[in-house]
Amino acid sequence: MARTVNTGARDFKDIIENNDFYVDKTDFIKEWWENRDTVTLITRPRRFGKTLNMNMLNYFFFKSCRQKRYDITSNRESGDGRYDVMLLPLETGKDAMILEFKTCDTANEKNLKDTVKAALQQIIDKKYAVSFEAKGVDRSKIRIYGFAFSGKEVFIDGGYMNDYENSHLTAESKFL
Repeated sequence: MARTVNTGARDFKDIIENNDFYVDKTDFIKEWWENRDTVTLITRPRRFGKTLNMNMLNYFFFKSCRQKRYDITSNRESGDGRYDVMLLPLETGKDAMILEFKTCDTANEKNLKDTVKAALQQIIDKKYAVSFEAKGVDRSKIRIYGFAFSGKEVFIDGGYMNDYENSHLTAESKFL
């Protein structure tokens, strides 16, 4: 029986259970683990397999395929735009996460801190959290993270969405 090339797979478990053909990226885990990087930024074009790699790591570090902790999606419509990556907890009461990645735009931003601020504000302005809320995730359990990069420089900040909204409306944000 011929094996299927599943180009739209987002879940590592499905690939394994269906015996689909895929490019084995498990060496990524070894390389990532041995580098002992504080931050790993995976920037690749759409449909390259970023979500699948994150999903594979999710299974690798959290016991077995039957005990996956998050449903990981990327580049989907939500609210008024497209988020970069979302992690929906499969266990009720756990934190959900929205990740927004941005390249520093020197025409509009002074530094990476400004780029992260723009990423966090985009999450709020475009209402990316509506898909979590529609699935019953309490707004107080949604974390947001902005990733900014310029060349090899990376700046990351974020936290609970409610805290960001409250601090952003008052004085200087504790996030930035």
